[in-house]
Amino acid sequence: SASGNNLLALLNDMVSANWSVRSLHAALWEGLRRTAALYREVVSKLRDSGCHIAMCTVYRPNFSDLFFKSLATVALRVHNGRLEAICEDFDCSVLDLANILEGDEDFANPLELSTNGGAKVVENIAAFVGDHPVLALRRYQHNPHLLSTEDDAFLPIPDVFGFGVKCCSTRRQSGRVYSNRVVTSDLKQLNLKLAGGPLGRPLVFSEEQHCWREA
Repeated sequence: SASGNNLLALLNDMVSANWSVRSLHAALWEGLRRTAALYREVVSKLRDSGCHIAMCTVYRPNFSDLFFKSLATVALRVHNGRLEAICEDFDCSVLDLANILEGDEDFANPLELSTNGGAKVVENIAAFVGDHPVLALRRYQHNPHLLSTEDDAFLPIPDVFGFGVKCCSTRRQSGRVYSNRVVTSDLKQLNLKLAGGPLGRPLVFSEEQHCWREA
């Protein structure tokens, strides 16, 4: 997931320019096109490195204002369409956040996810990781000596005479769409161990987006 903040920056540019026609054209035409081009370049380099890749579509912020909601819907339809085209070109998987998150219960505020929304994302990330074991990576297939003891967790689970019924080569390694909306009860339970201590000060960019958390 690498383009959501880019789109927020474009939105900020339009606000700073008082929604001028020029700013709308720059953001909705040039800005979206430039963001998709940069995304394509990143994916190309990752693909060359032999990594498993899952690209995230961008979810629509849960704005209450009709104008912002409509603007986000139009812009994200264009942007996510370009991301899906990149996925097809590079045969990548998709974490379809745009369709996973459905409404108020998935958002803590217009920008950020609630426990329920976050749990949906975790479920789909876990499914992607489970479908793409480390042993299936190209660099490990050609250089098995690179494996460390920590990679044992990604080996098939022995279940028949000490051998896994499914090996990594029998799984489809790319091109899947992950859009499961079902959340297991475990992910909804409060876990103080995972919650950790008090959070530090947000990054500057995050603080600058505070106005959109109330839009």
